[in-house]
Formats: sequence, structure tokens, C-alpha cells
Amino acid sequence: MRPPHAPPEIPRLRAQCRPGTPSRPITRGPVVQVWAAADEKDYKASVAAMSHATSVIDKNVKRGIVHKNTAARRKSRMAFRVKELEPKSE
Repeated sequence: MRPPHAPPEIPRLRAQCRPGTPSRPITRGPVVQVWAAADEKDYKASVAAMSHATSVIDKNVKRGIVHKNTAARRKSRMAFRVKELEPKSE
């Protein structure tokens, strides 16, 4: 395999070089579930989905599939969205 000439090719090749490891689409599924639950204004479902998505994202960071800053940004956005749905205590 030739070395990539353009930086955007590097993450794709990094994922291809590890047979048997999940790639970005595996990360996207749980994140989409969080956004879908948040769009439906379902707090309990979005918290459960966020817990699973956070776990999947962290595992992919550990494997080197997703950069740690990208993972932190995604988790932060999910947490902010779920926090908006939290019932207000008076």
C-alpha cells in the first residue's frame, strides 16, 4: 500500500489497515440514536442512548479510529442536547 499524499486519506487508511475493527459507521449509529431520541423530547431514552454512544466513542478512540478531540466534541454536543431535555426541578 502506497503512503497517502493527502491528509484526508490517512484516517480511511488507518481504519482499513486493521481488519476486524469497527470503523466510523459503527460510531455513527449510536450517535444518531441520541439525536433521534432528543428530537422526540424523550429524556430517558436519550440518556440511555448517550450512555451507549459514549462507550462506543471511547472504545473507538482507544483503537485509534477517532481522534480524541473529535470524540470529546461529539460527546459534549450530545451531553448539551440531553441536558436541555432534563426536567426542571422547582
